[in-house]
Amino acid sequence: MAEHPGISLTVIRFLPSPQISGEIVREEIKSSTRSINEQILAEHKEKIPSNGSINYEERVVRDAAETMEIAKEFSQCNLFLVGRTPEGEVAAKLNVKNDCPELGPVGSMLTYPEFSTSASVLVVQQYNNNSPHASLPPLISIKVAEVPEGDQESV
Repeated sequence: MAEHPGISLTVIRFLPSPQISGEIVREEIKSSTRSINEQILAEHKEKIPSNGSINYEERVVRDAAETMEIAKEFSQCNLFLVGRTPEGEVAAKLNVKNDCPELGPVGSMLTYPEFSTSASVLVVQQYNNNSPHASLPPLISIKVAEVPEGDQESV
């Protein structure tokens, strides 16, 4: 699929405007996590082919309205891949109005009436047992029911 000429990937990284740092409670990311993220991004940016099939953009945003405007630029996409529990200042700013916490802040924003798209949304979540978001309910749950011994013949 990645080599198909009709398919392109656009990655948008939302960066906080210096203006929002004073407006919200700063959500700290461990410096080790931040440096690993930056290192991985740098490695992947170097591998982006020059044929235009993969685009990487960094956009500075101040609030949910600016984030929505950027997302609207990509409303014709077929798939949005969003994080369920992203960290950082932009995520904290977007979590103010989060009607669908299971979709994460950006995924929830895609459900707003003012955002029109027929795209699918794929929600990803990195497992971190120490995260404050670890208490969120799982996206799916599996229940196993035991069949009483006398009823096993009818199963």
